[in-house]
Amino acid sequence: VRGCKGLTSCAVVTMVRSCKRLENVDIMQCLGIESEAIELFVKNCSCLRRLEVEGTKLTDAAKMWASNKFIELV
Repeated sequence: VRGCKGLTSCAVVTMVRSCKRLENVDIMQCLGIESEAIELFVKNCSCLRRLEVEGTKLTDAAKMWASNKFIELV
């Protein structure tokens, strides 16, 4: 969904609930996505292995969770 300007953090909640088996997610340049939404992906998508996102949207908590779950942050 890279560059999707209409994607919001609210939509991410729906994605996380509906798409539990996501493995790779690219949300670069999605201006409506906030750091809390990134944390939702990292904490709740058990199959997630790679997340492409701007570094400025990564909280320390998201980085820690990703590291513990062996998720590659790009």
